[in-house]
Amino acid sequence: MQVRRPDFDFSNVKRYYYGDNVWATHTMNALHVLVPIGEVFFIRAVRGMLDQAPTEQKAELKKFIGQESVHDQVHRQFWARLREQGLPVDSFARFFTATAIETMEPLVEKFLGKKMLLSATVGFEHYTAALADTAFQPESKLLSEMQKEVAEMMGWHAAEEIEHKSVAFNMLKAIDDNYLLRATGMVLGSSILSLYTVIGTLWFMAGDKELTLARLLKDLPGLPQISGDLLPALIRHNAEYFTPGFDPDHKDNYHLAENKLKELGMALAS
Repeated sequence: MQVRRPDFDFSNVKRYYYGDNVWATHTMNALHVLVPIGEVFFIRAVRGMLDQAPTEQKAELKKFIGQESVHDQVHRQFWARLREQGLPVDSFARFFTATAIETMEPLVEKFLGKKMLLSATVGFEHYTAALADTAFQPESKLLSEMQKEVAEMMGWHAAEEIEHKSVAFNMLKAIDDNYLLRATGMVLGSSILSLYTVIGTLWFMAGDKELTLARLLKDLPGLPQISGDLLPALIRHNAEYFTPGFDPDHKDNYHLAENKLKELGMALAS
């Protein structure tokens, strides 16, 4: 695992860059806001428990923090293109920060402790690794329907999610290998992600000055063609997470990340 610093050019990204579909594009726009703010939360959660992590894990944890920091930076660079298109990226970012980061996070830490923040991070990380695994399957259209510049960025990000999928999990397991803690964190994390993805999608649609009701209705039937079996795959992956004895490394899919990074011409994991 290594920290890469790719350089993407988003200046020609179209308004509806995801299969020319309003629903798919604005769902992805919501994630472009949630992801970087979430990455910074993951870093805080890991750093908050770093003193309790085994010494042999700390080198990988630092690389994890490095990768997440770059993910944050690159997604925020994409925000500039959304601003140019007049989309409400900043208002949704402020809303998510005020309600989730500045309100929910302190409450969870106060009443459930820092370990629950780390557990929620582990749950989020499983969710993103599951998305990546699904996107890299040969039959998936999750990346192929995106405009090239966005697909390359998301492909790099997804590959690194697989690459570091077990780092936060191993940290939590070493600190407190408690099934209820792990399961509760997953419920908390996936619930927050699902809720704000829906809110964010509607937020971007409401703030899209060029969007008409006719276009909204026209694009709706095309959404399942892009998402494919995403929902069943996520349900399957998340069900696996709740089995006692689950370990992300029981599923050896690191080659999917390696293949994508090789395709993008990026340095392979060491």
